[in-house]
Amino acid sequence: MYPRNAASPERIAIGALVTIADGSVVTSGATISVIPQGGSAGAGGGTTSYENGIVCYLPLQTETNYTSFIVVAYKTGCIPASTTIITSASATPGYAGIDWSKVTAPTSTVGLTNTTVGVATALTNEAGKYSGGAVWVGPTANTNTVSYVDGIITNPVSTIAAAKTIADALKLRRFFTVRSGVSQIGEAMTSYGFDGNQWDLSTAGGSRDVGLSSFRSANVSAGTFAGTTGSIRWEICKFSNGVSVGISNMHNCRFEGLMTLIEAGIYNFVDCVSAVAGAQTPVFALQAGAGASTISFRRWSGGISISGITSATVISIDMVSGGTVTLAGVDGEVQVRGMCAGIVDNRTGISITLGQVAALNRVTIPNAVWQDATAADFTTASSIGKALYTGNFVPGAANGLLLLTTAVDGTTTLAESLRLHNAVLGGKASGLEGATAVYRDLADTKDRIVATVDVDGNRTAVTRTLT
Repeated sequence: MYPRNAASPERIAIGALVTIADGSVVTSGATISVIPQGGSAGAGGGTTSYENGIVCYLPLQTETNYTSFIVVAYKTGCIPASTTIITSASATPGYAGIDWSKVTAPTSTVGLTNTTVGVATALTNEAGKYSGGAVWVGPTANTNTVSYVDGIITNPVSTIAAAKTIADALKLRRFFTVRSGVSQIGEAMTSYGFDGNQWDLSTAGGSRDVGLSSFRSANVSAGTFAGTTGSIRWEICKFSNGVSVGISNMHNCRFEGLMTLIEAGIYNFVDCVSAVAGAQTPVFALQAGAGASTISFRRWSGGISISGITSATVISIDMVSGGTVTLAGVDGEVQVRGMCAGIVDNRTGISITLGQVAALNRVTIPNAVWQDATAADFTTASSIGKALYTGNFVPGAANGLLLLTTAVDGTTTLAESLRLHNAVLGGKASGLEGATAVYRDLADTKDRIVATVDVDGNRTAVTRTLT
């Protein structure tokens, strides 16, 4: 559009003037007439020029101060040329501008009543400023909820409640927290994504349903997070002592104390660790009514205690580098696999299942190799102890020192052979220069060996006392 009432108007190309008699193009002598919108025609007061047969006109500023105007070039004996100029609301070339007089006095066709037009900076803070499709929560106090103004990366809000209002209005489902202090969830918030960098989280006013929502990099300090709507997802989160959660999938999380599981259902803890130093362990307590749960700890590191187990509870614990596994409750099935310091099963009841065939510790390893030392004659067929016992290499509990009574030379046993060795090597000896050589037992109570020898010292007869 042509700039209206500009101090330096733009040149206008009107067209070619063609001679009627011979069709030649005129390059001089044209007269200019300007007809303003709503006014009468007047002689053009600007400058006329010719460019490649085209009549051009540079109008005066006053001639352009209309919504439109017509410029006519004519000459006797020629076909006239004309052009209609539509002006913009701005005097700046190339910029249409806005006629604010029309905005403040809207017509029946374009009604802008009760419409707020923000400043130029606010108009640029649109969806791109909700970086990553998230409403931003920051440290500076701000509970305003104006879309595209608040909750943006450069102007975050300070509460989750304000962030939710903005997100719901814009159909967003994600939040990113960069604030210090605790962010509190004070209402049900299902199917949202919460992200941040080591931000603090709790609930306010009791249990809050956050089912189907996900939480990442949060320090969960307190509260009750229910999974009424569906399973909750937690990633790289730290849980302080006393947090309660509903059915959840947890990945790479740390636990500092008691966590109460409040709902019956499926819980998965994948690549999670104890954050309790020393011999103590985090405790996972099944609340009354949550006993009918399937709980899996996959690649768990550290000690762990689980209480509130019922007959409807099924637990799998796969240890990577574990401390002691402590179990409490009534009945239930627990399977323990991997490396752990030991298993303490304090459950009561008549239907207790504890699978630990694949659990490795200082008790199970020797038992698997030798079989229980109190069992008679190493009764476990697959154990090394049973194999050695069967081959008469180790003593058995039922028949005494079997190894010493095993025949090693004819009918002579190992114990008898040792007695003979002791006599020859360490007992008293006599008659070694005569025809009869005698070797006494170590206690010097009996002749252990009596040998008849010739002049060359060759034994021709030997009497042995083996008892």
